[in-house]
Amino acid sequence: MGATPIDYRTEHVAARIHELTGDGVDVVFDPIGGAAQLRLSYRCLRPGGRLVWFGVAAIARSGVRVIPESLLTRLLLDLRRDGKHAPMTKDEPPEAQRLHLAELVELLAAGDLRPVVGDRVPLREAAAAHALLDRGGHAGKVVLIPDS
Repeated sequence: MGATPIDYRTEHVAARIHELTGDGVDVVFDPIGGAAQLRLSYRCLRPGGRLVWFGVAAIARSGVRVIPESLLTRLLLDLRRDGKHAPMTKDEPPEAQRLHLAELVELLAAGDLRPVVGDRVPLREAAAAHALLDRGGHAGKVVLIPDS
């Protein structure tokens, strides 16, 4: 799909991103959370870049203590004066959230965003969908569909 893969198991992600881009990326979407992961995601940003943290998948590995650690790390990152941003989505005014959503919908309607659906799972099998997500290793979103 035109992306350059980076294997986080064998490559230093932030160093590779800076090697590929020169100064980092505009946005990082982080569904993992956890202090170390958030710091890594933040290092991948260029000045003016934005870290969007929207999940805490690290809880499966580290337990619930990852939540306060993530919140504190996010707060500390956003206090830095380096031109990068790590705001909490809830901190944005509703109008800003509406504008961001509208922009995404426009990109989707124009065909500029093409989400990859890795699997469609009937709603009655939601537990199986969660198990699929927990296992990892799939490409694309897992979408719950109406029971047939």
